Amino acid sequence: EKEHVFTLSAPSVFRGRVVREDDRPYAGAEVRVDTWRNQRTLGYRTHTDDDGRFTWDSAPDEPFTLAVGEGERIMTGYPIPGPGGEAVIIMKPALRIKATAVDDATGEPVGNFRVTPVFTNPWVYRDAFASVEGTLEWETYKFDRNGVRFRVEADGFVPWVTDVHPTRQQKVEEVWRLKRK
Repeated sequence: EKEHVFTLSAPSVFRGRVVREDDRPYAGAEVRVDTWRNQRTLGYRTHTDDDGRFTWDSAPDEPFTLAVGEGERIMTGYPIPGPGGEAVIIMKPALRIKATAVDDATGEPVGNFRVTPVFTNPWVYRDAFASVEGTLEWETYKFDRNGVRFRVEADGFVPWVTDVHPTRQQKVEEVWRLKRK
């Protein structure tokens, strides 16, 4: 019978503070480990105090991701490089995008188009949604290390897939140029 040896390292202390976009503390936000070593194996879960702070006294001494928020507004995959100091976590979307579509040949607006976010994880599926008066406004709280693309479709135009948009809490405004069939 083969002997198995497990070596446990001392736990690290991780301190965090969750704030809103206007820098106010986010009291009562749920904080839990999302992934560590690309697995959902750790069971840490807590809530922030009145000042938006929390402490994890048995954190791994290496990178992990957190899920932070409440209700339906939960950031997932928020990257933490590891313990050290206090991490300030800003509760805002991983990506906000505002886009319009135009005819590539004429520059004229494409009135109605449909968009499907395409994440790299095959199990992440998003429904298609329609532009409103020729404009798309969309946000996600999901941090994906490989970003997100958008499949854009409109009647009379060739379907098109955008370049990758990183999810690093940025705001993007774009014009998508569609080619006629």
